[in-house]
Amino acid sequence: MMPEMNGYEVIDYLRHHQNVPNIPILLMTANQEVSYEDAKSAGANNLVYKPLDLTQFLTKVKSFAV
Repeated sequence: MMPEMNGYEVIDYLRHHQNVPNIPILLMTANQEVSYEDAKSAGANNLVYKPLDLTQFLTKVKSFAV
């Protein structure tokens, strides 16, 4: 848990209140009930679960560079 805002609030802040509306956002959560569709509808580009699978994480991060 983040102290000031949750992940969804951070996504909203970045998408609507900063000059970076197109920055890629990878939502990272330990909540296995969060789906890819939930992440996309919140404004994230992709989703990874904790505990982190490093190979999966790096693959998703690299996909933003294409």
